[in-house]
Amino acid sequence: MIENNIYNHKRKKVEVYAKEHYDVLKREFKQGGGKHLDRILTLAKVKTSKHQKVKKQLQDSYKAIFYNRQSITERITMAFGRLYLAKEKTKKMI
Repeated sequence: MIENNIYNHKRKKVEVYAKEHYDVLKREFKQGGGKHLDRILTLAKVKTSKHQKVKKQLQDSYKAIFYNRQSITERITMAFGRLYLAKEKTKKMI
């Protein structure tokens, strides 16, 4: 239960940041990098050693994330959710 609360708090931070920086994040997702993308990866607790891999995955998913009917924050959260290793008890991003 506590682990879920911690994950939900982290997820909320990612959602708020995505809403506040939507236009810049959209551009940086397409480009595959930028300071706002770095910040959202940090908020999501993605290990620094995995940032390049995750940025490439997000860049490759650009159209699916930004040209879909779901809200942007839900799509960004889902993108990070796909990177989440649910089987790990530590609840850490890859």
